[in-house]
Amino acid sequence: MINMIKIGQKAVINRNIPSADGMLYADTKVTIDEIGFPDKDFRVKDDMGKIWYINLSDIRTVEWVC
Repeated sequence: MINMIKIGQKAVINRNIPSADGMLYADTKVTIDEIGFPDKDFRVKDDMGKIWYINLSDIRTVEWVC
């Protein structure tokens, strides 16, 4: 599945992801910014431009996300 995801692709967050800098809420639309990190699978940007590091299981990719 990770091979099917491309940089620049849109995705939707599956669950709330807490961090020291805030909360990335479920159903938030994000853009894949980078793939493959030692501790996380993706670096994504939310609609406000904030960078988040997430795992593959935290997102779902769909073509109709705008």
